Amino acid sequence: MKRIFAISLFVLSFHAISAALIGAGSSSVNNMMNDFIEQYNKIGQDHVKYFGGGPKDGLKKIKEGKVDFAISVVPILPYELKRSHLMQFPIMVLGFVVVVNVPGLHSGDLVLNGDILAAIFRGKITYWDDDDIQKINLKLALPHLPIVVVHRSDLAGSTFTLTNYLSKVNLRWLLFMGDGFDVDWPVGVSASGNDGMAKKVSSLPGAIGYVELSTARHYGLSYVDMFNRSRVRISPSSVALQSAVDNVDFRHAEKFYVFFTNQGGIKSWPLLAGSYVLLRTDSVSPNTRAVLRFFQWCLTHSQGTAQKMDAIVLPPDVIARINQSWLKEFNWQSTSIK
Repeated sequence: MKRIFAISLFVLSFHAISAALIGAGSSSVNNMMNDFIEQYNKIGQDHVKYFGGGPKDGLKKIKEGKVDFAISVVPILPYELKRSHLMQFPIMVLGFVVVVNVPGLHSGDLVLNGDILAAIFRGKITYWDDDDIQKINLKLALPHLPIVVVHRSDLAGSTFTLTNYLSKVNLRWLLFMGDGFDVDWPVGVSASGNDGMAKKVSSLPGAIGYVELSTARHYGLSYVDMFNRSRVRISPSSVALQSAVDNVDFRHAEKFYVFFTNQGGIKSWPLLAGSYVLLRTDSVSPNTRAVLRFFQWCLTHSQGTAQKMDAIVLPPDVIARINQSWLKEFNWQSTSIK
């Protein structure tokens, strides 16, 4: 009897372990993943856990086979995917904003363009009443207050998103700084994580930084308007984020390799990033199918989470392409999950 009980306990324990799906990667998607996971676990599906230790950490662990999936806000080049036996697909699009702590200014009061942002983050514009800032904000009486640049100290997808945008719109930034999860910042103070960035900007008068839109709203930070690719002043509304996603050319994006920054469209917001799932293709297991089942549920139940996270769901034709990629890579067809 004891032996039967022990065997039964072992089987149950093994089932619990095998059903636990582990993911790692970008901290920018922590809130999104937590919301997905909370809902998914409620319907009695496979138990999912996600650890937002950073995009490089997630990539390292999925390559080593230590997690079932990884997430990054930066896509991987197709040849690197092939070499590493990985596949990727987006699940949602996140908006990012530049946040400031300037006395008397609220969200939408101030507008900046790419050239001014590049100059600020390179330490070339150092006061808020600089002529270049004042020229495009004629109705504002900007204070003679030093600008305090705040940047991430850790490897961050939000840093990549900002620097990728600046590399597209400012030649000096492209030549001297470039894009990356981290760059050689010439000025400023550092902060770790999205929450750390938000708290640092909040505590420093004159500060400027960058965070995910939902983080800015959660902390009550003031974010700036921007001039987009069409040179139209734009705010980070859901319409502006949706316009940017609608202008992304997914048809010619091999292996979904596409950046969401500085998209066309007169209504488009310029600072966005896709959240990309990474899976191994060389070792298909029951967990692989369980991961696909989880993300299929995410894709079909994403509207509520998107509204909470100030994010944008993918267009139906892109979701169809993702389903096709699952069929090709894993011979797995999406099924109905309530």
